[in-house]
Amino acid sequence: MCKRFPFPLSSLNTAMSVYALILNTVVLTFACAQEAVPQSDKPKHGRPDAEVAALTGTVVDKGGMPVSAATVRIQNDFVDIDVAITTDSEGQFAASVRVDEKRLDQLQIMATAENGTLMGLHRGDLNAEAGKTIKFELGPAIAAKVKVVDADARPIQAANVAMQLAYPYTLGPSQTDADGIAEVKVPASEKIVGVVAWKDHEGLDFKLYTLPRSQDKDRLTEPPKFPIDAGESLVLAGASPLTVRIVDTKDKPIPEMGAYVWLLQKEDEANQLNMSFFSTMFNEVANEEGELAFNWFPSWQKMTTTVWPLGTTKSTRGFVHKRAEYEPAAGTAPLKMMLERLVPIRGTVTFPDGKPAPGISVGASGAGYTRDGFYGSVKTDDAGQYEILATPNQIYMLYISDKKWSAPAQSGFAILPDREVVRHDFVLRPATRVFGRALDMAMLEPLGRQTVFFTQEGTELDAIGKDVLPNPEKSTKIVCPVWAQTTLTGDDGKYEFYAGPGEYNLFVQGKESIKFTITDENERQVDLPIEVDPVKLLTGLTVDSRSKEPVGDAKIEVVSLVSARRNVWKANSTSDGKFQLKVRKEASYVHAISPDAKLGTIAKVDADRITMILSLVELGSARGKLLTQDGSQASAGTKLLYGVTIEAPNRRFSSPSFGKVIITDENGEFTLTQLVPGWKYECTLFDNPRGYILNVANVTVQPGETKMIGELKTPEEPKPYVPPTLEDRARNAFNVAGTPQERFEKARALVKQVNQSLLVVLAKPEDERAKALMQLRFESPEFQPYADDFLFLAISTSADKFDAAESLAKSMDVSLTRDDGFMLVVVDHDGKVVSKLTSAQVCEDDLLSQDRLLAELDKYKTVPLDAAELLQQAYERADREGKHIFLQETATWCGPCHLLTHLLLENRQWEKDYIWVKMDHRWIGAMEIMEELRGKAEGGIPWMVILDSQGNKLATSNLPVSGANIGFPSEPEGQVHFANMLKATRQRMTDRDIEDLISAATEQ
Repeated sequence: MCKRFPFPLSSLNTAMSVYALILNTVVLTFACAQEAVPQSDKPKHGRPDAEVAALTGTVVDKGGMPVSAATVRIQNDFVDIDVAITTDSEGQFAASVRVDEKRLDQLQIMATAENGTLMGLHRGDLNAEAGKTIKFELGPAIAAKVKVVDADARPIQAANVAMQLAYPYTLGPSQTDADGIAEVKVPASEKIVGVVAWKDHEGLDFKLYTLPRSQDKDRLTEPPKFPIDAGESLVLAGASPLTVRIVDTKDKPIPEMGAYVWLLQKEDEANQLNMSFFSTMFNEVANEEGELAFNWFPSWQKMTTTVWPLGTTKSTRGFVHKRAEYEPAAGTAPLKMMLERLVPIRGTVTFPDGKPAPGISVGASGAGYTRDGFYGSVKTDDAGQYEILATPNQIYMLYISDKKWSAPAQSGFAILPDREVVRHDFVLRPATRVFGRALDMAMLEPLGRQTVFFTQEGTELDAIGKDVLPNPEKSTKIVCPVWAQTTLTGDDGKYEFYAGPGEYNLFVQGKESIKFTITDENERQVDLPIEVDPVKLLTGLTVDSRSKEPVGDAKIEVVSLVSARRNVWKANSTSDGKFQLKVRKEASYVHAISPDAKLGTIAKVDADRITMILSLVELGSARGKLLTQDGSQASAGTKLLYGVTIEAPNRRFSSPSFGKVIITDENGEFTLTQLVPGWKYECTLFDNPRGYILNVANVTVQPGETKMIGELKTPEEPKPYVPPTLEDRARNAFNVAGTPQERFEKARALVKQVNQSLLVVLAKPEDERAKALMQLRFESPEFQPYADDFLFLAISTSADKFDAAESLAKSMDVSLTRDDGFMLVVVDHDGKVVSKLTSAQVCEDDLLSQDRLLAELDKYKTVPLDAAELLQQAYERADREGKHIFLQETATWCGPCHLLTHLLLENRQWEKDYIWVKMDHRWIGAMEIMEELRGKAEGGIPWMVILDSQGNKLATSNLPVSGANIGFPSEPEGQVHFANMLKATRQRMTDRDIEDLISAATEQ
């Protein structure tokens, strides 16, 4: 099973929904009452290999009267479906639909009266209405006008204009007249979400009438609206045509392969235009040379753009749906899209009695080192057979998805190009219904409208063999296929899934998962308690620091400081400078920029603060020139990322905030803009394929300053990590800083703290006995049981270091000779020398004997305590003395554990209220006790819990919001929590006692 979820959960919805929209599309054929489409313009019925469902409908007006001769148009452009039918005298129509029932909601079904004055869209649940009557109630249609002009405000004729409504509807395109005006008929009841205009060689422009997703907590800003009365204006400011060449892995062109641009975004605007909503309006098809062009591609597009292939013919559907990235700054050279052929996975599905199982959905989930995984499903045919065309160079997981039948998932195999895949057959058994409710953990009340994830993890790549898949970028990502199901809870918090035997995870995004195993039960109830994050309404005012006047339409961005997540919330200030944001109650940074990008500020906000005034100061900038690594020439077209690095408790966010991605020009020059004075901005190379953060420059500016950075060389990647050899490790052990006596005193203090013995090795590093001893220590499995009980202290007795070694030896009453210089000394945890081992005692024929050495060490191994008895004694003492128990989970190899032990030994004011118990991993039964006490608590060690004398948990070292373990309280957030643990459970300790303890932790 996978050790970790192999991709960010935030991307799961995108992976499941966008792919569903594009790949798993709809196929229709229709039985038409009357065709409104001319015979020369043959209807496009799509693919014939889907199930048939009957759809019937009636079109009526607002008074309920039938509308005859109305046009009903049913579309899904991605699979080439466009059929128009007309209603009969009773307003009725009928259609036979070839479509996967899960994809019915992707159909656009629109009805228009014969005179065009009435329109209606179907918004119901087609899954529920298949075979039933669909009722269209037509309402007034309005003409939405758009004027399209060029950069000099001159009208553009024959430009295309399209409208986006709520999913899945788009209308158009219409073309502009000589005055540059186009009209698109829209139902008056529908909200226009976006409008786009384009023309080859003139460019593209768009406006969206929504707030960005990150601004959904903005309480004052209203989303913009399409100006119905005045009409909209769009500007085509020029085109930089994008040409694409599509080939297979042998560099042969793929004619008839379609392609489309996915997302477009203007600089300094948060909203993106999702081109997939406009289906094939923007789809281009490759010619015989595999070439196509997007001649309308806008010149304002500067950021990386994704281009997707789109197979619309039988021959082109056999290729991988693989993105290509276009860099506008790289010039006009054709973008090469090389596509591999899909590889079939085949098998047979049978019922328990051995008979073929038709109509059963078989799914496949793939994962590899590439950015995109694979998700696909098909239904078995009448013979129970299935075939899934899958992406090669990925490892896979196959599963049954059905409400009645299931089977164990199959995983642990790879699919490689041009290699036949072994058949994967399934024998069905009844599915298990997994159901329950999402509940508020504190109130135990139902939580509605929660997206619940139900996942099963396949076999990860490490278990198959890392070399199975190509990894040209040397990626270190965890590769593991996952079957993910999602559902939205109802108002009663209820959810349900169907699954087969296996291990599963159930969770809400960003929250801890419940893990459980399904065997052969018919039903399994699992309620999902969710910790509801506390929220606050952050209100404020943006003002000009010089004039003290409000700054309207300022862009506000709030970034959380909670280490377990990186929440970002956005808002705009109103005309009087006010803003309101509903955010989580956690410490954060606030960034504000004026609409003209000349003023800005950054401020830190504590978790409890709810009001603030943001005083905007004059921003600065910085200019530099990037050279190649050797400094010989300019580094043109290099992407840089700059921003303020946010330091959160226990971690540093890898991506800076409040900045942007820029690209060096042809001379390697770049400018960092909108820099808030007094804050350090870090500029790094963007998106290193191996994940390195390579710093180019650090910049801090004064108000209004343009700082000249000068010429900078491109930083080199760090050399690959090379594990130290045995010789390296042995040499390092002898070369630790400090005199032998200083090192001995430190080691003796440490073994006293952690109940170990100290093994002092007095030897010449080049001595064969010393080498054999180091090999035993670092490489022998037989020595591992001794590693926790003996701390090594290697002291060189070479000629230049003999005098210092001899001084230490004399302090231990040990005699050394310059010729031999070999002796092993065992010191117990009280600092007493308990054994002096000569070469004769641990060697045979001048060679170190492992058996002899371990036999001697056996005499001084730590006797493990009984953890249960240790804890019981603590309970009894706590009850007698009226104290609580401070339990520390620890291990000898844990450095932060040693720090915590030292802190408590040197600062003993805690003894007023607590019995200290160190639950060492060596103690008998300790791991079982810790598993029971910790439950699902996150983090490593040291982990702390405060118990009362009856064993009830009063406080733990896990942070209340993020759940992260503070470990040794070295960071401010951890120190506050550690103090709160003591304040909440103390009885006699004073505030000063606790402050002194925290101060000591800070100094340590």
